[in-house]
Amino acid sequence: MAKQLAGKCAVVTGSTSGIGRAIAECFAREGASVMLNGFGEAKEIEALRSGLEKQHGVKALYHGADMSKPAEIAAMISGALKAFGKLPTSGTRLSPSTSRPPSTRRAHLSPR
Repeated sequence: MAKQLAGKCAVVTGSTSGIGRAIAECFAREGASVMLNGFGEAKEIEALRSGLEKQHGVKALYHGADMSKPAEIAAMISGALKAFGKLPTSGTRLSPSTSRPPSTRRAHLSPR
């Protein structure tokens, strides 16, 4: 069965735990490469990252950018661009409210 997001990529903030992690796992399961972001123990994050690659055959990267620091966000996006080739000029943010602070917003999906 074809994966719905094969060949696409996503940057998912807050993806080391909770809803963000579930979103990243869903994207990977459907074939999208993912840039993980969030806080946590290095060993746990690496286990998540490598597990997504092994289980779903996608590229999974991690960047620890602090979403309150524009320079770190830019570095994360730059890393995703280098790894994935391109990201959306506009994307679908998976967040129930645009009034939430940027650090709690999730996922931008590339049409790649």
